[in-house]
Amino acid sequence: YAIKAQAELALQDICESEVTVNEGFVTIRVLGPRIKKTEFITPKLQGHLDLTFRDELQQEIDGIIREIPGVKGMTCDIEHPHYY
Repeated sequence: YAIKAQAELALQDICESEVTVNEGFVTIRVLGPRIKKTEFITPKLQGHLDLTFRDELQQEIDGIIREIPGVKGMTCDIEHPHYY
């Protein structure tokens, strides 16, 4: 319970996520942010931005979760951003 609480607290200002913990292994599901399009972008550029966003967020989450005492491992699923 302590690992889950620490992970949720650490992630609350970074992303909307669901955290579960089983015997020290943390599973995180990051809900894709809703991003309003302000101008036209090509599908190729949108795909590149999605990958960049997800890679940077993954690195940030990895760094945070690894610092929590008792964590043995982590998996993280980051949804693609939703453009509207």
